[in-house]
Amino acid sequence: MKNLGPSFYKIMLLEFTQKLRIPDVFVAEYRAYLSKTVNLGADLSENIWSVKIEEKDGEYWFTEGWPRFAQDYKLQFANFVVFRFIDGSRIRVTVFEPSGLEKEALFLVSHGTEESEESEKSDSDNYDDDDDDDDDELAELMDATKINKETSFTFTWRKYMRNNMPIKGSFVKKMDLTKIKGVKMRNLKGDVHDVRLYHYTDGRSGFGGGWAAFVDVSEFVLDETYKFEFIPNKNGELLVQMILMKMGGKGRRS
Repeated sequence: MKNLGPSFYKIMLLEFTQKLRIPDVFVAEYRAYLSKTVNLGADLSENIWSVKIEEKDGEYWFTEGWPRFAQDYKLQFANFVVFRFIDGSRIRVTVFEPSGLEKEALFLVSHGTEESEESEKSDSDNYDDDDDDDDDELAELMDATKINKETSFTFTWRKYMRNNMPIKGSFVKKMDLTKIKGVKMRNLKGDVHDVRLYHYTDGRSGFGGGWAAFVDVSEFVLDETYKFEFIPNKNGELLVQMILMKMGGKGRRS
């Protein structure tokens, strides 16, 4: 496999059209790669967008130039975007639809012109093993989102949680959940319920209206460990998937 530069991915959620935050874990590991201005693009040979990276309160963001890039690429809610650093000033961007198809591939399919067919033929002629390497690594990135520490939290089920299920403030801030009033929650059986989120002025947040009803049909087991994964669905809503992480609880429902 060729020596590829570092990369990270982002799922387009809230207010991504104006600026985009670079993951803290990436900044901590690869701070040296972050220039004040970078060039973004799919191929970096012709069409590139100059975007500034700014630091504020220890957080790093794509700012000036990002709105134009997001507009030109027609980024939408729930798009999965991979950022691959070529060097300190160039970042190759790959955009995927919620369906899993690459955005450029969707364009070729929906515009089946002779020009598109020639482009596909040219791409096939220039195909090499390095493309396989990129595809394999991208598949690993996509697979990692199934249980993603950045968009999920883990808890051990306790009796009091039936009536009160708080969400840690650090997770609320990271996911920018204060602007979300409700979510779709899916349990282990695949049942989906509407649940409201509450946000108090003192900073506390949690699952509110509809939560107790969700608990009643979801068969939580005392002392079992679960994970809630926050995933944008095809309808632009936020889906919360219930995942059983650890067996060995007391085997009885709370």
